[in-house]
Amino acid sequence: MESENYSYEKIILTKTVDCTCIKFEIEKPNFKPINFIIKQSLTIIVLFFACLPWNIKISLFLALMFSVYTFARLNSTIVKEELFFIPTVGVQELSTRGTGRKDIKFYAHNQIKQLIISESVSTLKVIFYLCLLCENESQKMMLRPLLNGTKPKLDFLKLIYQETNNLFK
Repeated sequence: MESENYSYEKIILTKTVDCTCIKFEIEKPNFKPINFIIKQSLTIIVLFFACLPWNIKISLFLALMFSVYTFARLNSTIVKEELFFIPTVGVQELSTRGTGRKDIKFYAHNQIKQLIISESVSTLKVIFYLCLLCENESQKMMLRPLLNGTKPKLDFLKLIYQETNNLFK
């Protein structure tokens, strides 16, 4: 079992080669749920006391709404993503959210036609994605982006592409 670590800005990439698969783990090491909750709780307390002179019901309502917003934001924040490339079986993507919830996606090897790096242009920046070109049952080609939550830089995507592209030929 061989393991390598790469670090860039706010993301750490760990590559592990096993006898059965190649695993890439991308995580945001600076994200701490407790720090996030404390900051949001302080905002809720300030909001509550700021609105208290108006009406207690309005203060409670705004504090409750901001609490729901905090939970939704924590649940939508992806803190770690893992890609498992298993030869002749497929690709599994595991995403871990700020609340600890895990989402798993699996793409079968016989549906994957190619691994590509795609780019999208936003207002002032270019974002690169690692994508699987898959074919479904009705022979339609579909683009399946990987690592949407962490959005690693192009250098990391090139590394993953070079290590795994030969699995789909």
